[in-house]
Amino acid sequence: MNNAYAHFLSSICDIQKLGCIYEQTLNQYPLLDNELKDILRAQIVYAVSAMDRYIHEIVKIGIINSYLGQKTPTEKWKSTCIPLPKVQDIVNIEKRTDLSSFQKTTLIAQLLNQIVEPILKNMSFQHPDKIKDALSYIWEEPHKMQSVTTVINYNLVGNNSNEKTKYLEQKLQLIVTRRNKIVHEADWDITTGDRCAICKNEVDDIISFIEKFVMAIHSKII
Repeated sequence: MNNAYAHFLSSICDIQKLGCIYEQTLNQYPLLDNELKDILRAQIVYAVSAMDRYIHEIVKIGIINSYLGQKTPTEKWKSTCIPLPKVQDIVNIEKRTDLSSFQKTTLIAQLLNQIVEPILKNMSFQHPDKIKDALSYIWEEPHKMQSVTTVINYNLVGNNSNEKTKYLEQKLQLIVTRRNKIVHEADWDITTGDRCAICKNEVDDIISFIEKFVMAIHSKII
């Protein structure tokens, strides 16, 4: 799981570099402001994708580790099914006398990866409800977003834990909605006929929020 987190942080670093490219290019060519804002839009898309990929990876790893006995299974995990032929393949590996314990574990992990990957491949881990459902495979906590709220290093609006959790979920939903508008509608506002306004401060805040959101999740599941 730490490798997945390290990959996420590396992706965030690359995304932030795009912001520097935007600023430097804008300083040289201020008349291209509207055109250069597509860099900012790309940052939003990439940041959400980095979060999605992180959730995908940790869930896959967690599911596999649960099968291997390296992680306590959750109730959600218990509802997953392995095709009987694959179960037989696992049994056959375990029966082999020519393999060490490490070799058996490695082969079984590879086999489980082939089973789990197709299950998760077409899932999207962006909306708060989808994220909570995905994390249920590896994290038994019943109030996941509330738990994340207690540790996230971001200034959430609200007078109490419930209000802050609601703000966190709404902010994440708005970010994903904006990402979808960029991806599927080229960020056009159908009411005005113009592209939606965007600025670097807004994008920097989105990237920061996603980074700290994932950081909070990771601190809870490792």
